[in-house]
Amino acid sequence: NAGVVPRPAAGPPGATVTMSYVISVGTASSTPAGIEYTVKAEVPAVVTYSLIAKYDLNDQVRTTATPSTKFTEGAFGTFLKTKIAAGGTEKLVSSSAETNVYEAVASGAATGPQFNGIKFGSSSANGSVTLTFEAGANISKVVIGCAAWASPATDTLTVNGVTLTPTQGGVSATVEELSFVFAATNVITITTAKRIIINSISVYQVAA
Repeated sequence: NAGVVPRPAAGPPGATVTMSYVISVGTASSTPAGIEYTVKAEVPAVVTYSLIAKYDLNDQVRTTATPSTKFTEGAFGTFLKTKIAAGGTEKLVSSSAETNVYEAVASGAATGPQFNGIKFGSSSANGSVTLTFEAGANISKVVIGCAAWASPATDTLTVNGVTLTPTQGGVSATVEELSFVFAATNVITITTAKRIIINSISVYQVAA
C-alpha cells in the first residue's frame, strides 16, 4: 500500500485503480471508502523517418519473351544504383546472394501482374537478394511497391525478418506499398516466398 501505481506502457488501455481511505479522528474512524480512477497509459512515441533513396523500377518493361535471365552475383546492386530517383542520396554499396531475381525481359506472363518491375522468385522457388549500404546508413524502414503473382495473394515478402503478404495479386493488381520497420542496420535482405513483382524500393532512416 505504498500508494504508487506504475503508469501502463503504451499500447494497452489505461489501468483502473481504486484508492481506499479511512478518516480517523482520535479513536473514531470512518467506514472504509474508495475512489476509482484511471491511470492513463504512456503516449506512444511518434517516430518519423527521412527518405534516403527511392529506387524506381517502373521503367522495367516486363515481356513474355524467352528465355528469362537472372541477375548474377553483385549485378542487382549495380543495376539498382542506376534507378535512384531524383533527390535521393546514394548509399548503396553492393548486392550479394542474388537468388531467382529476374531481369524484366521475359519475366512477364498473361497470368501475373501486368505493371512494370522486377520479378523475385518463381512458381517453384523463392527469390532473395542482400543489399549492403554505407556504414552509418542506419536503415530502419523499407517501403516496397509490389504485388503478388496470383489472386488471392498467398506469396509473401520478407525484409530483415518482417514478413507481409500483399493484398493484391493477378492480372488486375496495381502497385501496393508495403512498409517494413526493423532495428537500424546497414544490410537489408529481401526475400520472397514464390513470386512477387517489385515496382520500387525505398529506404529510410529515423529522422534526426
